[in-house]
Amino acid sequence: PLTKELIPSYLCFAREAFGEASYQSRPGFLRWLYDESPVDGARISDGKVVVAAGEVVGCYHKMRLPWRFDGREDIVPSPSNLFLLERNRARGVGFGLISETFANHKHLLLIGSGPAVQPIYDRLGARLIKTHWLRTVVNPLSAPAFLALHRVSARLADLSFASARAIAGRLPSAGKLSFDVSVAGREAAEVAEMLVRGARARMHLAWSAELVRWRFFSPFGPRHVLVRIEDRAIAIVSLGSARSLFVSRTVEWYAENDAAAFALSLATRALLTVLGVNVWLAMTSDDRTASQWRAAGFWSMKEPPSVYELHKPRELAFGDVLLNGAGGDSGFEAMPLE
Repeated sequence: PLTKELIPSYLCFAREAFGEASYQSRPGFLRWLYDESPVDGARISDGKVVVAAGEVVGCYHKMRLPWRFDGREDIVPSPSNLFLLERNRARGVGFGLISETFANHKHLLLIGSGPAVQPIYDRLGARLIKTHWLRTVVNPLSAPAFLALHRVSARLADLSFASARAIAGRLPSAGKLSFDVSVAGREAAEVAEMLVRGARARMHLAWSAELVRWRFFSPFGPRHVLVRIEDRAIAIVSLGSARSLFVSRTVEWYAENDAAAFALSLATRALLTVLGVNVWLAMTSDDRTASQWRAAGFWSMKEPPSVYELHKPRELAFGDVLLNGAGGDSGFEAMPLE
């Protein structure tokens, strides 16, 4: 397990594995994910590492989230950021890291899995969850400018995200439409209620005001903007960098009908255009939501990641599940620099 004593070695490893400016190499990421989490059981030892000659050479993180299914609430972790330095990829080490991360959990959601780990997940009895991964271009002409900014300094790029978020927070409400970069107790509770309402009878995240504030609006966590049309529709989008582009991800979404969804899409696109976002990404397991996004100009990714559910015993199943990006590490690249 990851310990306080191993954090300096882990941060050095993360800079080599994920990049000097990566969110994984920022101390604030560990603080937010483990220390600040309001979810029962969350702790620094949830992160698993491989140590060789006293140095961290591999990791697998894990975010605990409360889900409601079968009439009850349970913690379902979502592992992410599996990485092992190539020089340390001896036979069985990667499988051992995965097994250690999965140990002692009855249920797991494996979101954003690539082809390299799919044989291992199949071996463990994981089952595929149908998901839609979509994208659309917002500001293609600004991409070269942001790329140049990113190459000059990750700090400058980070300041551009902070500035964009500040602009979004100062935009005036336009009738029924509002933009927010932080939420107080009452509004956080309203957002939680709307997200749960949209799930209907399906398995869904057990949103609460506290969980909404931590996942989306913590001063230590990834930066998000809330776009809201009264109690009819909400979108929560991240603002960060991916592959040297200014990227926004829809991490949560609720619309009471298709008309509200289209209005929400137009408002969100207008916001992201003003902020200078290059690409807008989204993931959902909900067919209706995916159709709403396609109607707003999104198209499917050609080779999307996969999503699995894993249980002990294997014959257990979630059934119909509502899963959006917030259930995993979507938007984590919006983590601020210290």
